[in-house]
Amino acid sequence: ACGPPLEYMLDTLPFLEVINTILMGDGNCADISWTFLGLTIPEQTLLFFIALGGACIWQMVRKDA
Repeated sequence: ACGPPLEYMLDTLPFLEVINTILMGDGNCADISWTFLGLTIPEQTLLFFIALGGACIWQMVRKDA
């Protein structure tokens, strides 16, 4: 969904250029299009899993004491 459909590229571009575009990509997917509180979705996910892992470790330590 980051670039034109394959069918369109095959109709408008030479075959070797289509293969090159498919294999190399064009970088449109790397554009940051949405943030929340200044964080992108991968950054939010990382923070969530760190917090979740910390809560799990805290529960294990607290239960043993």
